[in-house]
Amino acid sequence: MLNLLLKDFKLMFSGSAKFSERIISAVFTVLFIGCFVAVEWFVFSGIISKISDVAGAKESFLCVFLFVIIVLSTVSCVMSAKKLFFDPKDVELLSNRPVQSGQIISSKLVLLFLVQTSAAFMFEYPLFIAYGVSEGMPPLFYFTVLFFPALSFVTEAGVALLAVYPVYLVSCALKNHPLIKLFIVSAVMAGLSIAYSSVLEIFVDLLSNNGMAGLFTSENMANLQKFKEFAFPVNVLLNVFISKKGYSLLVYLLISSIIFAAGLVYTVFSYNYVRNVNFAAKRKSKERKLRILSVPKSLVKKELSLIFGNSENIFSYTGLIIIQPFLLYMVLKSINTAFNSGTMTYYINFIPGFVAFTDAFFVMVFSTTIASGANRFISMEEKT
Repeated sequence: MLNLLLKDFKLMFSGSAKFSERIISAVFTVLFIGCFVAVEWFVFSGIISKISDVAGAKESFLCVFLFVIIVLSTVSCVMSAKKLFFDPKDVELLSNRPVQSGQIISSKLVLLFLVQTSAAFMFEYPLFIAYGVSEGMPPLFYFTVLFFPALSFVTEAGVALLAVYPVYLVSCALKNHPLIKLFIVSAVMAGLSIAYSSVLEIFVDLLSNNGMAGLFTSENMANLQKFKEFAFPVNVLLNVFISKKGYSLLVYLLISSIIFAAGLVYTVFSYNYVRNVNFAAKRKSKERKLRILSVPKSLVKKELSLIFGNSENIFSYTGLIIIQPFLLYMVLKSINTAFNSGTMTYYINFIPGFVAFTDAFFVMVFSTTIASGANRFISMEEKT
C-alpha cells in the first residue's frame, strides 16, 4: 500500500521539469496562494465588518465564499482524479503487475483525500477565523471547523468521481482537435480571470474606502438568503458547525455517502474497463497510412502537438500566456491601490521607489514563470 502511495504521489507531482524549474514553480505557487489567501481574507473581513447590523448576512456571505471554494475544489478534484485513475502510463504499469484493484483504488483515494483537504484547508480556514473573530466564537469553534474540509471532501469526491470518466472520454475525443482545445481553454481562463478581477475590484474599493452601497442593498441580502437555502453542502455543514444542529450532520452524512458511493462504484467499473478492455484494444497494432507533408506544414504540426498534446501544458503554460497581460494588470492595480491608500501612503513616502520595485518584482515573477514553461517547452523538442 505504501509503495502504491509513493507511486501515485510521483504521478501527481513529478514531471519532466528540471530541479531549478520546480523550485521556481514552487516559489510562484507559494506566492500566489499567499496573495490569494490574503486578498480573500481582507475582502471577507471588510464585507462582514460593513454588514454587522444585518441579521444573518455574515453567515450568508460566509456561505457564498465557501461555496465558491468548494466548486473550484471539486473541479480540481476532477482533474486530479483523471490523472490518478486514467493516466495511460500508470494504467499500463499496473496492468502488468499482480496488484488487486481494491488496493489501487484505495491508494488513489487516500492521496486524493490528503491533497484536496490540505488545499481546501488553506483557503477555508482563514474565512472561519475571520467569521469567528467577528462573532466572538468560543475556542471550541476554531477546533471543530478543522474538520470542515474533510466532511466537504466526501461530497466533492463523490461528484468528481461521477464526472471523471466522462471528462476522460471528452479529453480523448479532443486529443486531435487543438483548435477546439484552444477555444475551451481560452473560455475557461477568461471566465476565471473575470471572476478574479471582480474580487480584486471589491478589494480595491475596500482599500480606497469607496462606497459599496450597491453591494449591500436589501435586494442583494434577500438573494443571498435564498442562495444559502440551495447551496449544498455548505448550508448543511454551516448548520452543523455554527448552528450546532446535530441532525444536520446525520442528513449530510447520509446524502454525501450516497453521492460518494455512487461515484466510487462508477469509477471502479470505469477504471477496470479502461485497464482490462480499452487499454488492451489500444495495444493491438493497426496499420496507419503515412502522410507526407511539406516541411512548413510538418513544423507547424510539430509545434501544435507540443503546445496542445499535453492537457496540463495547455492549462498552465499556454493558458497563462493567454491571460497573463490582463491578470498582471489587475494584480498590479490592486497592489498600487493598497500602497497608495490610508496609512500605507505615509510609510511608503520613506522608501523611494518601493512601489515601482514591487511592480517590477511581480512582472519578473510572471515573466519567470512563463520562461520556465518555455524552457520545458523547448526541452520537449528532443522527444519529437
